[in-house]
Amino acid sequence: MKIQIKEILFISLLVASCHMYAPWFEYVKEGHAQAVEFMLKDKEQPVDERDSNRRTAMHIAAQYGHIPVARFLRKYEADINVKNLNKWTPLHTAASFNRVEMVQWLVKHGADMFSENLHHWKPVDIAKADAKSCLILLMQQKKNEAEQKQRRADVVAAARAKE
Repeated sequence: MKIQIKEILFISLLVASCHMYAPWFEYVKEGHAQAVEFMLKDKEQPVDERDSNRRTAMHIAAQYGHIPVARFLRKYEADINVKNLNKWTPLHTAASFNRVEMVQWLVKHGADMFSENLHHWKPVDIAKADAKSCLILLMQQKKNEAEQKQRRADVVAAARAKE
């Protein structure tokens, strides 16, 4: 007897439904990127669905460091700066679990490094070891880029003033 992928997904969703989060989050947690895409592609689940702590699939992907899952979530327009019940973003989550590659990926795709949680902590404030170093470097890089941009704007403004 041949079982269709939809039937397998449905059965596993029923098994996972006892959790306090959307059953399809189990696929996110386990890193099953193709199953996640399948659920999102057919509009079976809203991409920014929340669990009882107001976490989204992006928070869970960040916690477990599943970049392929995060890519699919972004493809279907998941909010990269969404906040949970304690106002943690996926970047706070990735940083606190020391998921360095995920931290880099989130920042590259627009995560706010300066977003504060309920206790006014930024991701760098709660980051562990390597993730903390990574965030400090990324913040310094962003600061340097902003300073360079300002210097260029000052040069352009000075040139226009001379005209």
